[in-house]
Amino acid sequence: MKISKRMKNINKDLDKNKSYHINEAIDNLKKSSTVKFKESIDVAVSLGIDTTKSDQAVRGIVILPEITGKIVRVAVFTDDADDIKQAKASSADVIGFDDLIKDITDGNINFDKLITTPNNMPKLARLAKILGPKGMMPNPKLGTVVENVGTAIKNIKKGQVEFRADSSGVIHMSVAKIDMDNSAVINNIKELIKTLKEAKPENSKGLYLKTVSLSSSMGPGFKIDLTSLI
Repeated sequence: MKISKRMKNINKDLDKNKSYHINEAIDNLKKSSTVKFKESIDVAVSLGIDTTKSDQAVRGIVILPEITGKIVRVAVFTDDADDIKQAKASSADVIGFDDLIKDITDGNINFDKLITTPNNMPKLARLAKILGPKGMMPNPKLGTVVENVGTAIKNIKKGQVEFRADSSGVIHMSVAKIDMDNSAVINNIKELIKTLKEAKPENSKGLYLKTVSLSSSMGPGFKIDLTSLI
């Protein structure tokens, strides 16, 4: 892979064997950001889990305390009058029922998250082949099959983010924008780490939280000194 001149200049001052204090890593990311758009700050957390065992799967949601500014379009699948009222009051972007099924079937998916209530899930089953591969099928573990649609909409728009360990046991997630204060970035990272610790599988043995690395959309990665996240 050809490395750009910009990345060569960044990498020449980067100590890849060093574990950086979280504040130093964020400062370096901001210093190295020379692109003309607001990059995301991404975190990679390596977990000590056996991904070949289903009882060690790590997946869930975290509500980031600091708003990242990312716009998430939320659709609500319901025909219940009270749910519709809640959805409108909570600024849902799309509200529908049979008409929404038709739109989705026709490929008109104008949303990022789909919320519904447990009693409506059987009617949505026919859309599993469409929504499943896109990661949009409502799921109670991901806060999208709920009794209170209003609260769910607010959580998602506030900063609720899904996480899932990949086949290597690594969680990849955007946690902030490059222009956010260091303290806000750190608050979001700490909330993710706290949530991951709470999600530790009972059968996971040995070191669970192995490494945490921080990078930007177009920048280098920095290994974080875990003691700076305590």
